Amino acid sequence: MNYITAKWASFALLILISFSLGMLASWYYINLLFGELSFGTLLLVLFFYGLWLLLVVSLSIFYNTLFKTPGLVAFLTIATVILMGLGTTIFSHVLEWSPNRISNYIQQMIVTGNVPSDLIGAAIVTVIMIVLLIVASVFTLRKKK
Repeated sequence: MNYITAKWASFALLILISFSLGMLASWYYINLLFGELSFGTLLLVLFFYGLWLLLVVSLSIFYNTLFKTPGLVAFLTIATVILMGLGTTIFSHVLEWSPNRISNYIQQMIVTGNVPSDLIGAAIVTVIMIVLLIVASVFTLRKKK
């Protein structure tokens, strides 16, 4: 469990710091070119979109416990994200809280200034999926040894 959680935490830290730095630079230029975007809104965008990125990291670590070939792990992670997006598009009337809808809800949040309830639901589902993927990774790695 220590190995998986340490690996997840290190990848999460790298991804979130990189994403935050990029978003800070983008926020600065948005404020210069298009007008005021509050810092609070930026923090909400960082939080909710960061959850999506953590889900992708969790998927990657889960596939890495199943397969040792880096190319296969990358392929399966990307394929899963694409299939999740396709499933969300096809069944959008049913999958209101799909993690793949987070970016759409973030756009709504920026335009309206309010956090949509569907964004909160999608965030909760995303956190549950992250936890389940980490637990599944730990059990898979234990079985392999």
